[in-house]
Amino acid sequence: MAVTGMDAGQSSAIERQNEIFISYSRKDKEFVQTLSRSLKQLGYNLWVDWEDIQPTEDWWAAIQSGIEAASNFIFVLSPDSIASKVCGQELDHAVANHKRLVPIVRREGFDVALVHPMLATHNWLFFRETDDHDRALKILTTALDTDLKYVRAHARLQTRAIEWEHRTRDESLLLRGSDLEEAELWLAQATGKKPEPTELQGAFINTSRKAETLRQKAEVLRQQFLTAAVSAFSIVALGMAGFAFKQKIKAEVVAQSSGAQKLMASGLELEALVEGLHTGRQLKQIGWFLEPSTQLRAITALRQVVYGIKAENTLQGHQGYVMSASFSPDGQTIASASADKTIKLWSQEGKLLKTLTGHSDRVNSVSFSPDGQTLVSASDDQTVRLWSLKGQLLRSLKGHGARVMSASFNPKNNLIVSSDQKGIIKLWNLSGKLVRTFSTEGFAVVSVQFSPDGQTLATAEGDQDVRLRNLDGKLLKTMLGVRFSPDGKTLASASESNTIGHGATVVGVRFSPDGKTLASASEDETVKLWSVDRADPQRFGQLLKTFMGHSDGVRSLSFSPDGTLLASASLDSTINLWHLNGETTNTFRGHSNWVNSVNFSPDGKTLVSASGDRTLKLWAIVPPPLVALNGHQDMVNSVRFSPDGQTIATGGSDNTIKLWDRKGTERLTLKSHQKRILSVAFSPNSQTIASASEDSTVKLWSRQGQLLKTLQGHQGTVWSVAFSPDGQTVASASEDGTIKLWNQEGQLLKTLKGHSGAVLSVAFSPDGRFLLSGNDDATAQLWQVNGTLLRTLQGQGGPVGTVAFSPDSQILATGSDDGTVQLWNRGGDRLFTLRGHGGFVMGVAFSPEGSTIATASADKTVRLWSIDGQQLATFTDHTNWVRSVSFSPDGKTLASASQDGTVILWNLNLNDLMQRGCTWLHNYLTTNPNVTDLDRAVCR
Repeated sequence: MAVTGMDAGQSSAIERQNEIFISYSRKDKEFVQTLSRSLKQLGYNLWVDWEDIQPTEDWWAAIQSGIEAASNFIFVLSPDSIASKVCGQELDHAVANHKRLVPIVRREGFDVALVHPMLATHNWLFFRETDDHDRALKILTTALDTDLKYVRAHARLQTRAIEWEHRTRDESLLLRGSDLEEAELWLAQATGKKPEPTELQGAFINTSRKAETLRQKAEVLRQQFLTAAVSAFSIVALGMAGFAFKQKIKAEVVAQSSGAQKLMASGLELEALVEGLHTGRQLKQIGWFLEPSTQLRAITALRQVVYGIKAENTLQGHQGYVMSASFSPDGQTIASASADKTIKLWSQEGKLLKTLTGHSDRVNSVSFSPDGQTLVSASDDQTVRLWSLKGQLLRSLKGHGARVMSASFNPKNNLIVSSDQKGIIKLWNLSGKLVRTFSTEGFAVVSVQFSPDGQTLATAEGDQDVRLRNLDGKLLKTMLGVRFSPDGKTLASASESNTIGHGATVVGVRFSPDGKTLASASEDETVKLWSVDRADPQRFGQLLKTFMGHSDGVRSLSFSPDGTLLASASLDSTINLWHLNGETTNTFRGHSNWVNSVNFSPDGKTLVSASGDRTLKLWAIVPPPLVALNGHQDMVNSVRFSPDGQTIATGGSDNTIKLWDRKGTERLTLKSHQKRILSVAFSPNSQTIASASEDSTVKLWSRQGQLLKTLQGHQGTVWSVAFSPDGQTVASASEDGTIKLWNQEGQLLKTLKGHSGAVLSVAFSPDGRFLLSGNDDATAQLWQVNGTLLRTLQGQGGPVGTVAFSPDSQILATGSDDGTVQLWNRGGDRLFTLRGHGGFVMGVAFSPEGSTIATASADKTVRLWSIDGQQLATFTDHTNWVRSVSFSPDGKTLASASQDGTVILWNLNLNDLMQRGCTWLHNYLTTNPNVTDLDRAVCR
């Protein structure tokens, strides 16, 4: 029985926000009374029913409410509580509601294998007769007080979410205003914390945001109507109302964009994309009314989701934990097994095809036969069942005397292996006849797998060891886990191959497709790879690699069909994707409860995961790709769009210039420079390219790749080159401290001297009247094109490596090694300082309409800023210093060049982003039962 420590008045106790619910056996009542008094004296609230109340419907409802309202769930471990059905039900309800679990041991003598897996993963506190109770109480209160604000918010939000759910999602119960903002902040900060947010909490907060958005839209429309009404009476009032309307629209767009980013950060990727598309649709309708910076903020938020999303779909329909999920061999069907006693079949698009009923208890595993025509399931009802692909029960295999934990086919499709909680493994033929039975050492065999050749079984037998057996049950190899001396202070043994094995229970095993490697998953939060190649007997059984990265026990493993990747599912609610060298290539977040199972699709492009949050999720192994220009053999130092927008020029440290089309296809490679190219520029008519090099020359090229002229005269590296707006003059900046002006025939027109050090950058003003140069001496200089020095701009803390003019020639931008960009007017007055980069600023560019500034930095990022200095977006996909940025003439693409050898084209095209987002969401919007009509309409 469970007790919730309140003396009387269950309903009033729930109302005042319980902190603790205690689940225990009646045989431990005296201990719980003592514990309760101690906790109350320390100021804790408990909900306790000390009476022997018969389990009725009202009683169970009260118990559920008490658990839901509590911040902490204490489970008193003893042989009687482990055996208690009611205690088990209470624990299941606490787990379902993501309560913080605090297991304390009162009496030993129980089978550890029977302890709920969620309790087994926590540190146990000991309150045995022989333990120091004062010390134990201090440890307990420390645990209860850890992250107290977060845990209380979790309980409060769960209570409100449950009430909302029970009252058929009554809109009047949704969060609003500051309550909503606090909940969204709580959700955004929940990553990695325990307990995890529940799926219901996420839905409650997300629905609240959508309702708030609709209210804002209604208010905007109301304001618009009022504005129109008063316009006939007062021009002043009209102006004020118009301003208010604009501010409301701006606030709504900013809130939606921020909401999409918060949802993405919280792992609610599909919901984030829907929110981003709603914002995009609003921009298409009324974006003209907003400042360009507000529009760009929304577009970049949508771009972040479109190119960062990994979740393809969420399959909802099970009423209990989903324990197992796998693809059919042709990839067209997904089977899932659940604690709700059913198996469900889904199309690859996510449509529910059929529900298979017949098991009388939790279904622990389900898998397809190699020919894809049959399914096998294992259940707590002690049976193994075979089903046709159409859902017909073919036969029930009986013989196990305990919960059946695992069942699967051999590769030849003529045998089935099953294992149970008492350590019994059975082999069956397809007609259901028992072929062989053998016993392990008495532990629960949680997982058993055939090798690809069907001759070997790998088992996880409820201890720290991994074992290999032949089909007769003979033990072939044991990969030993860690053993400690009785006092826990000394390592007693390691594996047979002198490598340290798992330090906690092994719960999953999986062979690689070639059968040479075995992966094991453990509650010690690691994955290990073992050599099982019979052709290499010297290494047989050796530990090859340990993967560390999960923050809780690992439950399930799956190799990609080509054997190059390994996926692991964990109690920490994540799936990790690993290269076999142990590097994590991706982490999939989005489940709101532990992940029980993960499997690759046959084509290796998709993962399916099954979770305690009652859902399955489909994940793309490779997210939507960025358009990257890969062709240079060394760092890329400069990138420029042609004025007609059809060509991109790049200059690299491989001494080449490359020309690319707008889609990123390489068209030409220009070779003549003897050293690295540091700057490239197009003439205004897009027909000529200028390049500046470390070889002290500037070269002019035709668009077709012909070398036209070589400009010689500098006495050092040429760092930067630029065309005048009329195309008649080329300016070059050099290490020799000069700027030179040339005509297109290669004749030197003028040499500008005035800097005290190397000149690192140069740009013409769009009106053709001025030159701006950046210098190694931490200054920038403004010149008339006739060579007259107008003024020197001082104030930056390092060399000025990049300069640019706004399109109207009124604002000057200088980027420095001090990590800042300074904005100046032509009179030399500083307007704004852009701060945020963590390294040298190496490139700066204005958008075509002049409202946005892009910067490139040695901190490996590209950042976008409004003209008044607000940071709008950060792009982080480069892996090395970013040296140059350039906007396309239509402003819908931004190119960045990096020392990682690539150029990335960042998509800022709203229409294209909307199309990509809707294509990605098609299956989700079509098949998910919880998608609203409003959300479905976003892509119509």
